[in-house]
Amino acid sequence: PKKAVLQREGTSACIAACPAGIKAHGYVSLVRSGKYEEAFQLVLDATPLVGTLGRACYAPCEGECTRTKLEGAVPIRLIKRFAADKHYESHEGPGIEVDSPNGRSIAVVGSGPAGLTAAWQLARKGYTVKIFEKRSHPGGFLRHAIPTYRLPHEVVDADIANLTALGVEIECDSKVNDLAELKAQGYEAVVLATGTQLATSMHVPGEDAEGVVTGLDFLNDVNNDRAPDLTGKRVVIVGGGNVAMDAARVAERLGATEARVVYRRGREEMPAHHVEAKDAEAEGTVFEFLVNPTAVVSENGTVTGITLQKMRLGEPDASGRRRPEPVPNSEYTVECDMVVTTIGMGPDADPYTSLVGTAGGNRIKVDAKTLQTEEPWLFAAGDVSTGASDITRA
Repeated sequence: PKKAVLQREGTSACIAACPAGIKAHGYVSLVRSGKYEEAFQLVLDATPLVGTLGRACYAPCEGECTRTKLEGAVPIRLIKRFAADKHYESHEGPGIEVDSPNGRSIAVVGSGPAGLTAAWQLARKGYTVKIFEKRSHPGGFLRHAIPTYRLPHEVVDADIANLTALGVEIECDSKVNDLAELKAQGYEAVVLATGTQLATSMHVPGEDAEGVVTGLDFLNDVNNDRAPDLTGKRVVIVGGGNVAMDAARVAERLGATEARVVYRRGREEMPAHHVEAKDAEAEGTVFEFLVNPTAVVSENGTVTGITLQKMRLGEPDASGRRRPEPVPNSEYTVECDMVVTTIGMGPDADPYTSLVGTAGGNRIKVDAKTLQTEEPWLFAAGDVSTGASDITRA
């Protein structure tokens, strides 16, 4: 009798788990075969940020790796990092073929992961692309928020060089306030990719005291050589996301005697990636759960502490997590020298509210498939339309 022939169908679990559709199974197999450059090129097919993702991605692919049922997940992210390092050691530019120029130009506003990837795909298809970036250096949160011990600036620079090698122009120190005016300059379309730049306020008394900073401002200052001296100081970080974990670990590296993360829900509800939280705790971060700030305490205008109220979890809210409810008469004060707020981020809607509609949290409304807004020439990509996420999703 003939033997049955096994055929593979569908998509590998690791590829299906990647929000960016990067073919993890493919580049892992290529690296295994010693085809390092081919592996790099396969990642480039999705995004120019090969080195960045090899260091700072949360690797959802590894959580779905079928090898987990055997000896453990393949270290997919590190293999991507290896392929990137091998390429950048010996190559100038991405070495990728592009279509002939088609005579059409596109403007991209914002140079974070969404803007860079949009520009990359457009340039490959023959469009002339110009990126407008309000900061003095491109990269968005890749450069200005993610700590350099996780993602060195030279890695971001190497990834961005993939785009400029294709002719993509990046104009820094160029904030765009009027998208329609940009369109009037002759661009056939505009891609808005400005992310979530605005930090959410705690809305508590004393929040304007010296020593209270947002997590975004704190990390941006550290990444741009304006780090505060925290030697011997106590820092309280309000919030439980990945920015909170980064802020805590950076504070410790700057000499803080204590970095204390306070979060209004429990550990299981904390939105930070479990690896980030585990690493922060291993480095000495103190976690205090089921507490919420009610006031910042100051003396002569400078922070001396933060008042917290104990919370308990009630019924689930719209997020599916149990809603925190205050416990009456449970307030107490923690002494500290600095408060870093990381309770949420949202888009800056000023450039587009007069043009198109917005969704919750001032997110720009787009067609889920095409990313086109109500204005046919205006598209939006990444966190400005989805809300805060991570590099790969953006």
